[in-house]
Amino acid sequence: MRARLRSEAVSALVMDIRRYQPMIGGKKLYWLLRRDLAKQVGGFGRDKFFDILREQGLLVKRKKKYVRTTHSYHRFHKYKNKLKDKLLTAPNQAFVSDITYLRTAQGFVYLFLQTDAWSRKSQVGT
Repeated sequence: MRARLRSEAVSALVMDIRRYQPMIGGKKLYWLLRRDLAKQVGGFGRDKFFDILREQGLLVKRKKKYVRTTHSYHRFHKYKNKLKDKLLTAPNQAFVSDITYLRTAQGFVYLFLQTDAWSRKSQVGT
């Protein structure tokens, strides 16, 4: 009975803050509420606080911090590495290229790089 009252008090405090900041995370909530929790509920640790949030369904899911841009297992032909056993002795014998993705405010843009394999200097257009 006491545990239920404790979890109801915690969820009321959390919902009061989430009314204004709906995506605030558990760590920051615990830091903001630690004094109120000690006064009203009779203090407990961060892990117990997270247990109560989990039971009440009040944890916020984290967003992914990365975007998967490469899909290596596709149906298109993959060329073999023809430079694997070659010995390069001077510039302009072989060029390698790569593509990378850059995030902008409008979305992703692609950057294509072409480099001399021997000197590792970028190829400048003529």
